Amino acid sequence: MASASAGGPMPTVAVAARRRLAPPVPVGALPPGSEGAPVIYPGTPPFLQPRHTTPTTPNTPALEHAHTNTPRLTRVGRTPPKLPYPDIGHLAKWSVSSFKFGFGPECLTDDDPETFWHSSSDGPQPHFITIEFPRKVSVQKLSVFLCYPLDDSYTPANIGIRAGTGQADTQDLRIVSLERPDGWVTFDICMEPSEDGDGFKHIDVYVIQIYIMNNHMNGKDTHVRGVKVLGPLEEKLKEYEEPFPFETPPFKMYECIRSRMENAEAGPSTAHEIRITTHGKMTNWVTFALEHFKKYEERPLVLHTLPAAKGKSPETQADGEADRGPDAGGGSAGSKGKAKKEGLHPSMATIPRLVSVVEIIKREYLKTLDPGLAERGSLSGLHQYNEIGDIVEAGHVEQEADAEEERLESLAQALQGRNHVRQKKIAFMRVTLCRKAIPELTGRGATYQEPAVRKLSRSARARLKKKLRKGGDK
Repeated sequence: MASASAGGPMPTVAVAARRRLAPPVPVGALPPGSEGAPVIYPGTPPFLQPRHTTPTTPNTPALEHAHTNTPRLTRVGRTPPKLPYPDIGHLAKWSVSSFKFGFGPECLTDDDPETFWHSSSDGPQPHFITIEFPRKVSVQKLSVFLCYPLDDSYTPANIGIRAGTGQADTQDLRIVSLERPDGWVTFDICMEPSEDGDGFKHIDVYVIQIYIMNNHMNGKDTHVRGVKVLGPLEEKLKEYEEPFPFETPPFKMYECIRSRMENAEAGPSTAHEIRITTHGKMTNWVTFALEHFKKYEERPLVLHTLPAAKGKSPETQADGEADRGPDAGGGSAGSKGKAKKEGLHPSMATIPRLVSVVEIIKREYLKTLDPGLAERGSLSGLHQYNEIGDIVEAGHVEQEADAEEERLESLAQALQGRNHVRQKKIAFMRVTLCRKAIPELTGRGATYQEPAVRKLSRSARARLKKKLRKGGDK
């Protein structure tokens, strides 16, 4: 056997056989200016072909297309796609079914298009990528970077997506077919349409598996140059929402309190308002009211059930869903002629709750009074002013800047007999509690309720007289 020449390494048996069967392309057949280019033997795999470099001179521009036996490599979409979806792949643990040394799972997340995961033919079939999260996460899309011009038969042609709570219970979600991909391919992980019909739903999972069903030209091993896991879009805050809202129901009552805490530095006559809702604990409202009267002697406290000022707040929506019940809302196709059954508006359903809160506040306030403040053997409670009314709400008018114009237009159409504006009256209640009487409120139609009186017992009056006598002696 002839020894290898000093000019280069000994060719393999497969390459030597191809050289005997297919002679090299003669240099004279190449275009002018391409002499000196490396000779490429027909049938040589892409990974064994040397990179073609065209010699240039100061007076001769470089050839844009060198004549080779392989198509031109166009590298488009090399950078990750700029999408509004957040990348959550860094939260997961990545693993693969098999890999060759230097081409492991770290090449999937390094954002380098020149590196890739190379599966091993000794591993299990089909090849797959496993993405495990330490906790349940919401996943909307997957982005996979593939390059058919570079990887040829190593490029996946069909990939499947599985997901679940663990590797033992993953379920098939979808199959994605790829036709000679070159760049980042982004697709939804789930094919179930969303509620609004504009897109597809996201899924909440612990584990995601991407398995290679088959490659182009029936290749055995596979190359994947990058994978990104994208979460759902983050919802923008609306006008009535807080940047850091409370999540649990016991604390949601503080949304209306916190929104008005900026007025805490207002004058003593400015009333502090609290909107009563159907959720939350009444003890929290009572505690806040007692601290309010302890801190502000002349500042009234107003408790009301008026609807939210702007749009439909989350708590109003939750109240409406809870009060209407499952039978409320749109009917079926067979019941178009029947009248719609509607429940109470949240503002009306919270009136009994408001009355209970007010009575508890007045009772607990009397307990906090110092017996030393008693005059003629009794303690005076809080003054109460009640206001009851209703609000007319148009059925299809949204609470926006042009709501008044839409309302006037609807009324004009109703007067012409073309349609009728559906209106609904919403009852509300407003209660003002204060330590000192406010006669102005009765002038605008509020009903007045005298403060409750706490009478001291005989022993309490005796202790009070003894205490006052000692104070006078000092």
